[in-house]
Amino acid sequence: MEATDLDPRPLDTPGLTGYLCRPLVVDLDGTLVATDLLIEAALFELSRDPAAFLDMSRSLVRGKASVKEVLAAREGFDPAKLPYDPEVLDVIREARLEGRPIYLASAANERLVKKVADHLGLFDGWFGSTALVNLAGETKARKLV
Repeated sequence: MEATDLDPRPLDTPGLTGYLCRPLVVDLDGTLVATDLLIEAALFELSRDPAAFLDMSRSLVRGKASVKEVLAAREGFDPAKLPYDPEVLDVIREARLEGRPIYLASAANERLVKKVADHLGLFDGWFGSTALVNLAGETKARKLV
């Protein structure tokens, strides 16, 4: 049930009196970026250092969040080279002009999510997986609520 179903008054935000100010939450993989950040980071590392395959393989035993952490810990990932969706960027910019808070949410590792958010400079905050928590599915839904 939405908040407006409980209370029909609009949500007021300082500077936006009477404006229904809901945050815009943007997913990273397959939305903001046409591909998957885990795959992008893995391919980048393998092209740079084929021995990275061993680190990724060993960490897979501890789970997907661990693989994401191993890839994020390596230096050199460049978020400027990602295939961003220009239509999604337009929606984000429009929401920013409206004064809406904008968040980037992803199951990708938080270090990589932060790099993307910092690179674009369009987000008020971001959420990502840690070494212990894979922020996907129900876990992501609970975090967003």
